[in-house]
Parts: sequence; structure tokens; C-alpha cells
Amino acid sequence: MKKTLKYRKSRLTKNDSYFGFLFTSPWIIGFFALGLYPFFYSFYLSLHRARYTGRGLTLDPLGFENYRTILFNPDNRDYINAVLTFVVESAFVIPLVVIMGFLLALLVNQKLKGRLIYRVVYFFPVIISSGEIFRQIRQEGATNLISIDILNNIFLGMAPAWMLRSIFFAFSQLVTILWYTGVPMLIFLAGLQKRDMSLYEAAKIDGASEWDSFWKITLPLLMPMFSINIIYITIYLGTVEHNAIIRMIDVAIGREGYGYASAMAWIYGLVLILMIAFFANLFRSRYKVR
Repeated sequence: MKKTLKYRKSRLTKNDSYFGFLFTSPWIIGFFALGLYPFFYSFYLSLHRARYTGRGLTLDPLGFENYRTILFNPDNRDYINAVLTFVVESAFVIPLVVIMGFLLALLVNQKLKGRLIYRVVYFFPVIISSGEIFRQIRQEGATNLISIDILNNIFLGMAPAWMLRSIFFAFSQLVTILWYTGVPMLIFLAGLQKRDMSLYEAAKIDGASEWDSFWKITLPLLMPMFSINIIYITIYLGTVEHNAIIRMIDVAIGREGYGYASAMAWIYGLVLILMIAFFANLFRSRYKVR
């Protein structure tokens, strides 16, 4: 009969957990104080026809009619197609951002002259990526390395059209993708600098090469960082201001009302949760302490 060893947390591990809760407590308190009620109230609105009139907000119960209209009404295919396009494009963009952030972290973690400057340079786009400067750069098309139409004319017929469009989009937006890697790079860098170097010394004594140490030690130790970065970048791409779906929800508030727009937001939110679960499971570590 196979026995499972029980793992008991050390005092140091418990102290780290306490400090983790302490540092996240402002967000937790803020969510329960300011975010919890709007979160559930938006779902309540999605079950109604909600509009502002001269008497204030009027609510007409509809049940799940808003959801049925969004999902099955042929007139709403633009929204469904936008969500599907986002999912397919993200299937290529999110792994690229995470992997590039990981490679950049490995690079700037090396003992190089001026590595602090490299870290600042790679992170600097994060500072301006949400401002007017980046919005203007995108409008001018400066983030496109190559036209999607040119790629499509060259590789047309080699793969399904939807797959080609997604791959071409990822390559055409390579500059933008590199701009998104600033925060993931820092998270990976933090993980690299907290490694127990005695593991590498023991592996070297046992005859392991640097390549073996990378696959057997570095990568498993950083798997939690992959999960964190996947959650971050999925939420970031899903809520960034130039996201077409966010704009469609904003437009729906004025046209169909708050109830319909809330239903759109909840459907989109569930899609993001499923995406996070899929990618997190894809990158999750198989090395578990039992």
C-alpha cells in the first residue's frame, strides 16, 4: 500500500505566509469594502432591463433573457465573433508574452555590465504603455512590424484561415508584445533571485550539466511564476482600453442599457476565467511536494 508523506510547514514558511497576507490585505480589504457589492450587483442587473429615466434607475425583470439574446440572437454575432477572435489571438499572444518575459529575465539576471540599465530599458515601456503616448503610437501604426495582408498573400493556403490570421496578428504585433513583457520579466527575475543555489551545487557535484540544471531545477522552481504571469497578462489584455470587447460593452450601456451590458461583461468575464484556467493548467508544475 502506497503511503503519502505529510508535509508540515516550517515556522519560516508560516511567517512568509503571514507576510504575504499582510501585503495583500489592502487589496483584500478594498475588494470586500468597495468591490464585492458592485460585483454581485452587476449580475443582478444582468437579469433585468436596466435603464435610467426621469425617475432614476428602472429595473424590469427578464431572467436570463439578456444572456440568451447575446448568445443566440443572429443580430449579436459581432460580439460573439469579437470574443472568439480575442480567444484565438490570445492563444498565441499570451504564451509569447510569458515566454519572452522568461527569456528576458534569464538574460538580465546574468552578470553583465550595465544590467541595471537593461532592466530599466525593458521595463520602461510599461510606464508609458497605458498613456496617451502609446495610444498615439498605436494609431500611427508604429507597433506593426509587417502588414498582415502581406503575410497572408505569402502563406495563403498553408493552414486554415483562422489560424493564419492569429499567427500573423501575433507577429505583426511583436513590438506591442515586447512592451507587455516588462512586468512578467520582473516577476520571473524575482523568482530567479530567490533560488536556493545549493541545489545547483549539489547537482553539479552529481555530474549534472547546466542544461540539466535548467530543466530539472530552474524551470520547476519558476512554474508558480508562470501561473502568476499568465493570470496577469490575461487580465491585462482582456481589460486594456484598446480592447474591442471593452468598447462594445461601453457602447451597449448607452444603447441597450446597463442590464444588457452587464450580461455581456459577465459572459466575457467567464471566458477570461476559462482562459486563465486553461493556460495555468498548461504551465502548472508537475513537481509537487507530498
